[in-house]
Amino acid sequence: MKLRNYWCGRMKKYVAYMLFYFLFFDFIFIHMPPIKVKAASQAESLMSMAKSQIGIKERSSGSDDILYNDWYYGEPVNNNGVAARYAWCAVFVSWCAKEVGISNTIIPWTAGTTDMKNKLINSGGVSHLKGSGYRPQCGDIIFFGSNASQHVGIVEYSSQNRVYYIDGNNTQTNPHGVHYSNCSL
Repeated sequence: MKLRNYWCGRMKKYVAYMLFYFLFFDFIFIHMPPIKVKAASQAESLMSMAKSQIGIKERSSGSDDILYNDWYYGEPVNNNGVAARYAWCAVFVSWCAKEVGISNTIIPWTAGTTDMKNKLINSGGVSHLKGSGYRPQCGDIIFFGSNASQHVGIVEYSSQNRVYYIDGNNTQTNPHGVHYSNCSL
């Protein structure tokens, strides 16, 4: 509870956005700097939760029927053949944050990547363009696509010219699932 209150009171001061471009995609990293030990352990807790979910997949291929959507929508969902009707990459990030006690005023609990990004910006986040020198860190949130509209994940670390992250609704698995991913900075 103390950690949640600490972050709620300091969210506007400590949340930052990083914008990078990768081939046809742009990235935005949301950073919660480890100003104190509590902040570092919160980022590590978020990453631990995400890691614990690696390998979880939709109940049937391409259905968006998964436990994270059950939580978000309050009932099991199925897209009934409508592609990405209940896309869940942002729901996965939201669920992980909720599970480790991160308030929805810190990481918004939403199903939309652009909505998540906009809420963070409206609460004081700052964007940085590629080449700013920022190195993504554990617990940062990475957004993909024009206006952060395509995908989102949780950064574990960056090394040399790569960023390593965990994302939900990853299309490299069948059925779609939680996956450990990486891409070039």
